Amino acid sequence: MQEAEKVAPDKMKSSVLYAEGLAYAENDDRDQVVHIYQKLKTSDPKTAELFFHDFVLPQPGLHLSKEGSSQNRKLITILRNASTTDDIRQAAWDAFHAAVDVNDFKRRFDAIPLPEEVKAELWDLKFGSRGNSSPK
Repeated sequence: MQEAEKVAPDKMKSSVLYAEGLAYAENDDRDQVVHIYQKLKTSDPKTAELFFHDFVLPQPGLHLSKEGSSQNRKLITILRNASTTDDIRQAAWDAFHAAVDVNDFKRRFDAIPLPEEVKAELWDLKFGSRGNSSPK
């Protein structure tokens, strides 16, 4: 794949990088996945965005229960639809999984510049809309 990247015509480089990144993702090589994403960001931002959603945001190798997997699918959908940057989406993904309780969630998400409606959706996904006060 690396050889193909070197010899591919310019119009094919993004496709080759994407395929190379897919191979790294299948091998759970997160460092190389992020490296490929960085290359794509400079050469083809549109493809980089697709690659980010497919391989960077849902961290490869993350094995969760069916409930956790469902929650992650919902989380990915919320973050994909958020009007923000990929770096902020990644920070929100990390904060969502790292938050251990209501106060920790508030502290983490106060530091992330996400629209309040997105934070509210994430709150509802993490804690449910009943019983707990909202993140504001």
